[in-house]
Amino acid sequence: MALKKTSHRLPGQLQEVTDGTPKQDVLVIQGDWNAKIGKDAQAQWQGTCGPSCNATTNERGFRLLEFAATNNLVVANTLGNHKPSRIWTWHSPNNQYHNQIDYILVRKRFQTGINAARTRAFPGADIGSDHNLVMMTFRIRLRNTNKANFTRLRFNLDKLKDPSIKEEFQAKIGGRFAPLLVIGEESLDLETATSTLSTIMVETANEVLGKHQQPKKPWITADILELCDRRRELKKQKNNIEGAQMYRETNKMEQEQSDQLEEALQEQQRELQLGMQGQLDTFVGEIKEEQQQFKEEVYGELQHLNNKLKPQISEPYGNGGGPIKRIPQMFDGKVSWEAYRLQLELLADQNGWDDRQRAVQLKSVQNLYSAGGVARL
Repeated sequence: MALKKTSHRLPGQLQEVTDGTPKQDVLVIQGDWNAKIGKDAQAQWQGTCGPSCNATTNERGFRLLEFAATNNLVVANTLGNHKPSRIWTWHSPNNQYHNQIDYILVRKRFQTGINAARTRAFPGADIGSDHNLVMMTFRIRLRNTNKANFTRLRFNLDKLKDPSIKEEFQAKIGGRFAPLLVIGEESLDLETATSTLSTIMVETANEVLGKHQQPKKPWITADILELCDRRRELKKQKNNIEGAQMYRETNKMEQEQSDQLEEALQEQQRELQLGMQGQLDTFVGEIKEEQQQFKEEVYGELQHLNNKLKPQISEPYGNGGGPIKRIPQMFDGKVSWEAYRLQLELLADQNGWDDRQRAVQLKSVQNLYSAGGVARL
């Protein structure tokens, strides 16, 4: 609410507007009050004004403080600690006198939202007036309101599948609607008729059908829920002998049905677990068999490739046996001759050489090495 200079009619009008503002609304009143609030009023009006103000208080200042205290308001731009140039809001034409006469009033309920350090006068702002710009930094924190949760009524409509219950529901609805049909259309209010219709439908459905109950356990059936409702009604009659006997019988029937259904459900769960375990074992066995088959196929392929990659040379003396597969071996003198001979004997046994082939091969290696060459088998 912006406020111009105070006149003799303003206080009454301002009080009316303040009283008409809801208490939960953020009320901010600001403007040129032409009043001076000073440090001499802090002791008496503590909590309404702060230390950043004039030196003395005039009559209008006391009236403003009384108005603020009555309406539970706080003078926002007097809070905090500011230097004089940030307190003054008005300057005289000859710049000889400086006063604070512009104020911002806020409800104390929202005082925590005021940033006192940044609520002050700004003398550097060029606004073309003998007043300084007064600004308040305000941050409001609103609390979330909890909205009422409306639960929709749900009735047990499955009971309408029973022809007898369906006829009973229709008869009771028709009987309660009969008085409304007698009343003339002119005397019947539409809003009243709608409300009466809704009430009749809800009360009749609650009486005949009952509320829909969601089973919390998988073995809870409609029969057990019906027994629970019956037991709840019989519980009120436990004071007499007949009612107590019927209550015990109903309770026993309910417990027996619950135990039977729970046991049947557990048996189904066990069978399901056994079936799943058997399927899992079969699946794991198939996977292991496929893995073993895959390993054998890969091993056979590797063996085939290895045989293809081995070097082939002809038999030294053309024995007619075709090419002989041998591991190439080089004698370069880095190992002893005895070690090389032993390796040559092993290679001869592997290739199936006879004594003549062994002697000729060994002799050729000796001649080649004596001539300074290198022998490769």
